This record gives sequence, C-alpha cells and structure tokens, in this order.
Amino acid sequence: MRLTAIVATALSIAACATISPMVRNQIRIDNGVSNCLKLEVKGVRYSGQVVLADLEAIQTRPLSSCGCRSKVLAYHVLEQIGDGGDSVELERGFGRILARDQITVVVASDVAVLDVDARLIRISCALAD
Repeated sequence: MRLTAIVATALSIAACATISPMVRNQIRIDNGVSNCLKLEVKGVRYSGQVVLADLEAIQTRPLSSCGCRSKVLAYHVLEQIGDGGDSVELERGFGRILARDQITVVVASDVAVLDVDARLIRISCALAD
C-alpha cells in the first residue's frame, strides 16, 4: 500500500512538470507552410499522462499564399522506426492560426511511450488547394 502511495505521488508531481530544454531541442518540425508561417518549439510539458509541445507561430504571409484554403492547419506527429527512415504516425490534429499565436500539439498521448529523440511534427494545410 505504501509503495503505491509513493508511486502515485511521484506520478502526480511529474504530471505538472515541464520537460528539460534539451528535450525541446530534440523535437523537429517539418513545416509545409514555411513560406507563410514560422514555427518554433517554445516548450514541452506534461499534462496528466499527455505530453504537449507548445509551438510559437508567426505568420509572415497569408496562408493562402502557401496553398491553404483556410487558417486551419493539420499536424501529424511521427516517430522514426530504426535507421531506415520508416516512421509511424502517433498523433494528429488541427489548429487554427491567427497573426501571432501559439499552437499546442499532442506529442504523446501516454508519457510511457514517449521517445522524444525520434519525434517529428509535420505541419501542413488542413484544406489545401
């Protein structure tokens, strides 16, 4: 019983923690709209058992200039498998961009499967021309 309580306490402390800046630098972004939007990983944090990446988004041109039909972007979080370049999609979602904004992306829906070294966030138009 006591061990369970200690583990539960450790997990709840970790649930509120931010991840080290070194981990933030290991997440790569494949920005399919880079001519219109600059993206930078500003932080990586836990929320419960979910790992989130906060991306700063600065719009430099209208997204329509990059072939998007709306300000809604799609994101896909990929994990590289081995050295052969194969990858598997772990998470995906959508975000709406304003002139200057922060986008929060789910990097891992369970902290137990987090292997940040192999994460790639691919950003693209949700509705492309």
